[in-house]
Amino acid sequence: MNSHTIHIHDRDFERCISVQEIAARCVAIAHEINELHLENAVLISVLSGAFMFTADVCRHLHNAPELHFVKISSYSGMCATAAPTLDVALKIDIRGKDVIVFEDIVDSGETIRRIYEYCLFRGAASIRIAALLLKPAAYTLQIPIDFVGFEISNEFVVGYGLDYNNAGRTLPDIYQLKITN
Repeated sequence: MNSHTIHIHDRDFERCISVQEIAARCVAIAHEINELHLENAVLISVLSGAFMFTADVCRHLHNAPELHFVKISSYSGMCATAAPTLDVALKIDIRGKDVIVFEDIVDSGETIRRIYEYCLFRGAASIRIAALLLKPAAYTLQIPIDFVGFEISNEFVVGYGLDYNNAGRTLPDIYQLKITN
C-alpha cells in the first residue's frame, strides 16, 4: 500500500480529499456564512461525524453564534438505516432563530429530512444546511443544501469525522473505499 491508501478493519481506502483541500473549503464556507450577516443564529452540529467540520468552520465565523449538538443514528457499518433516529435532542429553544445545521455527509438525505423537520417543529425562523460532503447521485430530496464542501461519488468514505465501525474518524484526510476488480 502507498501513503495514500489505508486499511481499516477488513477494507482498503484511498485518499480522495486532502486535509489542505478540506481546510480551504471550511474557510470558504465560513466566508459564505459570514456574508449572511445573521444576528440570531444557532449552529447545530450533527454528531458524531460533523464535529471536525463544524469546529473548523466555526473558527472562521465573525459573529459568535450559539453552537449546539444533536445525535442522529443513521448508519450501521457501511449501510444506511431505513429511518434515522434522534438519539440526543436539543436542550435549547430555537423558536424564531436562524438555524444552520452542520452535517458530515448527505447521501439519501434521510438524516437531513429528520433534522430539518425537527427544526421546523421546534419553530426555527430559517434552516440552512451545511454539508461537508454531498453525494448528488443519491440525494433526491427537495431540501436545499446551502453550503457544500465537496460533491463525491456514491463510494463509502472515512476520515475527518466519518468512521467505519468506529474507526478512521480522526484521520485528517478523507478516504474512499478502494474498489478492486
